[in-house]
Amino acid sequence: MFKGKENNAGATRGMDSGAINTIISGTTIEGNMLIQGSVRFDGHLKGTLECKGRVVIGNSGIVDGNIICNDADITGKVTGNIFAKELTRLSSGSHVKGDIKTGQLAIEPGAVFVGGCSMANEKAKQEPLHQPAKV
Repeated sequence: MFKGKENNAGATRGMDSGAINTIISGTTIEGNMLIQGSVRFDGHLKGTLECKGRVVIGNSGIVDGNIICNDADITGKVTGNIFAKELTRLSSGSHVKGDIKTGQLAIEPGAVFVGGCSMANEKAKQEPLHQPAKV
């Protein structure tokens, strides 16, 4: 359904090539998403977003559901829980309503966060993330 970017030789890049999936503003997705690489999301998702790499929720991005990833960079709006193994960054202008479980948390002035947070130690980071009941 979605194709990766092509290099000069015309071959499709692999999942671990550093290519970033992009969901643009004006796109609405209802259902769960599983992404093998990284994603920039500027649309509206009603469901769980599970990503093996980095998740960027842009200014116009809205997620009504949980996010499970390695790193999360939020500038848009999330109503749901965030599980990020390494780093969760809430940028100025972001709005998050839900709990966060992460290795590290950075909150810029101007971000809104309503919920609880737990930061995992090194041992807990290596354990798989489990998805709780929907918010």
